[in-house]
Amino acid sequence: MGVLGDFLGGGLATKIAEVVGNRLEDKSKVELTTLEITEAVAARAHELEMAQLQADKEAEAEFNQRTLEMEGTAKDLQALPYVGSVVLFLRGAFRPLFAYFTAYLDWLYFYQSMPWTDKQQALVYAVNMLVLGFFFGERALKNVLPLVAKIFEAKGVAG
Repeated sequence: MGVLGDFLGGGLATKIAEVVGNRLEDKSKVELTTLEITEAVAARAHELEMAQLQADKEAEAEFNQRTLEMEGTAKDLQALPYVGSVVLFLRGAFRPLFAYFTAYLDWLYFYQSMPWTDKQQALVYAVNMLVLGFFFGERALKNVLPLVAKIFEAKGVAG
């Protein structure tokens, strides 16, 4: 639900309803009032969460538009005879090559008995987080991060 939703839904409604319930003389209305307050707080938390999602969506669209304006499009690069083709190839190959390079670093790190400094180990860890985040997304990374950290800790260091 988000931090604000957790705050609003995680006890605030109950506390407000308790205060109001203590002030009501007709105790039969306490339960109904508690339910109404809880629903109102939950609805507001949902509205805030939806507004945050919309703001995130708009920020991402703005970022994508800015990226297109700064980097240009493939059509812009195709206009250049040879250089454009090379740049398009390199642009398309960068992420897969970076992923293979990371796999190679992991192979060196986990299967070769070469000495690694703390900085090198932290760098391998950070590069793995970048690649995992790109391929599987932030949510998957958050779920897998504790396991990956344990694997690196078992080997020597986690950053």
